[in-house]
Amino acid sequence: NAPNGTAQLDRVWAVDMDKDYSYNAIVQKYYINGDYDDPDVMSGENLVHEAWSYDGEWIMAVKNVATKNNIKRGVGNAGAVMVRPDGTDKRYIYADYTFTHEHGGSTYMGICHCMLNWKSNRWLAADSSYGSGFSDLYLIDTYANKSHYLCRLPEKGVDPGHIHPQFSPDDNMIVFGCWSDKQDHGEIGWIDVSDIIAAA
Repeated sequence: NAPNGTAQLDRVWAVDMDKDYSYNAIVQKYYINGDYDDPDVMSGENLVHEAWSYDGEWIMAVKNVATKNNIKRGVGNAGAVMVRPDGTDKRYIYADYTFTHEHGGSTYMGICHCMLNWKSNRWLAADSSYGSGFSDLYLIDTYANKSHYLCRLPEKGVDPGHIHPQFSPDDNMIVFGCWSDKQDHGEIGWIDVSDIIAAA
């Protein structure tokens, strides 16, 4: 998990069980600006936390762009990536957020986790992590590339850490794990987003 993306250039794979065939599901962008071993090079598209949509129509991943020592590491803009299982219709969802989280001494611009809703694949439930005791929850409209800030939750440096949001099966709620306000025990929370979805 190199901050410049070099270790993640072919991370997202899928397997066709009928044909016993595996393939690189999301082909990541690759860019060299000088020496491959130069730690300051912008050398790859860093994708993490890959997942299927609930209906199996999309493969998705989180795209991070890191900054270390005030030098950008990674290609393009942070956000989410969606692609059809056959590799077609690749979409970048940037929305209007500037999520930030810390990992391995780098500052990462991007979301930690995201999951599509059940019924339409229009909405993403996404979390952020700031390495300073809190995690934010957002609802992202993938059609309009617009994000809705929902709430801020306590975070600790151990699991559950950031909140790993999921949609309820009826898409009316986002469910997540978090720490109590005193950060002495884990909790499960939920927030109603039906009014935002209905108004879109």
